[in-house]
Amino acid sequence: GKSDTNAFAGIFDGNNCSILNIATKETTTGQYAALFKYLLAGGKVCNLSTYGQYNQTIKMNGVIVGRNWGIIENCTNYVSVTVADGAKAAELHRYTAGIASVNNGNIISCVNYGKISGEQYASGITSRMYAGSIENCINYGTITGAGFRDGGMTGYADAGIISGCSNFAPVSGTQY
Repeated sequence: GKSDTNAFAGIFDGNNCSILNIATKETTTGQYAALFKYLLAGGKVCNLSTYGQYNQTIKMNGVIVGRNWGIIENCTNYVSVTVADGAKAAELHRYTAGIASVNNGNIISCVNYGKISGEQYASGITSRMYAGSIENCINYGTITGAGFRDGGMTGYADAGIISGCSNFAPVSGTQY
């Protein structure tokens, strides 16, 4: 699922197992850094835990999925994500989250424990929600952003439904 024209559309059932020492090395401007970069409608990632560390300089970072049109269910993230300075000015709108960078699908019963640090749209579950839903999710990870659309569940929701969710961690930001 490395692009929207070559996206993952199957079912990945982690069988309640974990992926350890997950790391990214994405350097392409405008690309998603995630275990599954693109998850299409009809696709599903479920029953999975992730551990490791992301240190990125690109724009869009989610641990489980980069851009979601499908279903992410019962996934737990322990990966801390740090987005470093050094990108071009066009890359300032960083979508950094523990579960999915951008959501158009459904995120159900997922938990983030990872510390999320980014410039803009830093969030525990999804950075930006264009549509879909976030249901029964929890964020325990500290969120640190630039103070521009940062949040526990999402940094920004254009549309969709958020229900039965809880944030138990501080969300903080500083202005440019």
